Amino acid sequence: MKKLKLLIFILSIFLLTGCWNYNELNDLALISGISIDKDEEGFIVNYMISNSSKSESKSNSNETSTILYEGRGSTISKATENINQKLPKIPYLSHVEVIVISEEVAKNDMLKAMDFLLRNPESRKEIYLLVSKDVKAKDTLSILTPLESFPSDNIKSNITSSTNEIATTSTIKYSEFLAELIQRGIDPTLGVIEVEGNIERGQNQESNDNARQDAIIKLTSSAIFKNEKLVYITTQDESTAIDILNKKLQNIYIETECNNEKIVTYITSIDAKTKVKIENNKPKVTIDVKGDGSLIEVNCKVNLEDSKIIEEIQQQVEEKLKTFLYQGINICKKYKTDTFGFGNKIYKVNPKYWKSIEEKWNDELLPQLDVEIKISIDLYSKGSLNQSIKEEIK
Repeated sequence: MKKLKLLIFILSIFLLTGCWNYNELNDLALISGISIDKDEEGFIVNYMISNSSKSESKSNSNETSTILYEGRGSTISKATENINQKLPKIPYLSHVEVIVISEEVAKNDMLKAMDFLLRNPESRKEIYLLVSKDVKAKDTLSILTPLESFPSDNIKSNITSSTNEIATTSTIKYSEFLAELIQRGIDPTLGVIEVEGNIERGQNQESNDNARQDAIIKLTSSAIFKNEKLVYITTQDESTAIDILNKKLQNIYIETECNNEKIVTYITSIDAKTKVKIENNKPKVTIDVKGDGSLIEVNCKVNLEDSKIIEEIQQQVEEKLKTFLYQGINICKKYKTDTFGFGNKIYKVNPKYWKSIEEKWNDELLPQLDVEIKISIDLYSKGSLNQSIKEEIK
């Protein structure tokens, strides 16, 4: 009898289990994007709801089914509470793909945004984090495109293309940013998002019916932080240089001169290895950069079968790339922000020495840091022709 009671008790445990916070999908508002802005009155938060039913009543099946809900408050939590009061469904953050933060928030209140996201149990930490430039963060979430169903998907696709295919910039996720923020001797960066064109017209569905879009979003630069505050937004070249040295980009196009014409070399598989040494009680950094190069455009008369010509082109490419990469180093020194984590590497090599210089690292030692870049490019491919077209015609 005791065994029977014990068996019944065990079986009843399985019958009583369940999800205490279970909700039907129809009761949820699926949030795919979040923007955080700020004005003189407080924070402005927008939720992009991706399972809006507004398109169901429309005859045009291609119309986007997203909608933005806006909330305002003295804190980010108050602003989101204000949104929740307007939503007819329960907000669900586990589907968020991208969060866009305005320059104003990034300069003064980044920790508040990070804290809010970290404490929310539903928010995923593998979310793309971006800073909006020259526009409100919410405007980047409202630009429509015929290539994607939701603006958040459009931003995510743009991130993938910019990072992996055309190699103009890289972006990091919330978890990566947070990891860099709390580490010693390293300052984080974020991708920057801009809107090109007419924002108001780009928010209308009719814009997608035109051959040329009225507005597009683009990712072309990086936001550099010192500790937790935004201090500078780079140019595209500076961003690319920084990302190559940080091993976040592996491909780049390099143009060199040839009889007043251009030769374009595509460098791939770039690997940058950074070494730190303490010499005469001073740190010295050496960065070895290696990659494979191929000629993809030759606009001058040159004999590509001549090994000396190939060596000359290779040397020019290496020098041009070295000059290019020093742009990233100089930005790091100018704004006294350790974007490359040189201090973190010193800490790992010699913790005792790092402790003695940590307080004055960014403001005093970093701007004077001795950094040497060494370049080695293997120019292995000349394309389909052994000669340039001009040389073949000759």
